[in-house]
Amino acid sequence: MNWFKNLNIGAKLASAFLVVIVLDAALGAYAVAELGSISGQVDALAKAALPGITRTSELAGTAAQVRRDVLDLFLATTSDERASQRRNIDSGVSALTSQLTAYRAGVTRPDVMTAVAELDLRWSTYLRAQDALLRVAEDPERVAEAAAARR
Repeated sequence: MNWFKNLNIGAKLASAFLVVIVLDAALGAYAVAELGSISGQVDALAKAALPGITRTSELAGTAAQVRRDVLDLFLATTSDERASQRRNIDSGVSALTSQLTAYRAGVTRPDVMTAVAELDLRWSTYLRAQDALLRVAEDPERVAEAAAARR
């Protein structure tokens, strides 16, 4: 360290700035290399996971709309409102079924395939329960039950 003490002030400042510049360049090169690695990972994630997330969101939105339409059917007071809600329910069910079929066709990972199979099973169970509810709502002999469900 004695050599540094013997330098004049200009040389000391120049060497200190040179050390800072070299360290900054090394840090910049490391950051650029890491950003390239992260960019590759983000691209892979966007291509692999994002379409599944989008389709799952669409499935959830369609299922929620079907449930709202079923509740609206129970709240409907006229036959025209009930017929309109029934058409909405039927179109929502067919849309969700086609979305689920398309999603099932595009799945390749085994864990996602298992989850889709479970969703398919639960969806068919839900459809049976929904059909039973709709029969209650539309049956003229069970008007009292439908009125009680509205309350």
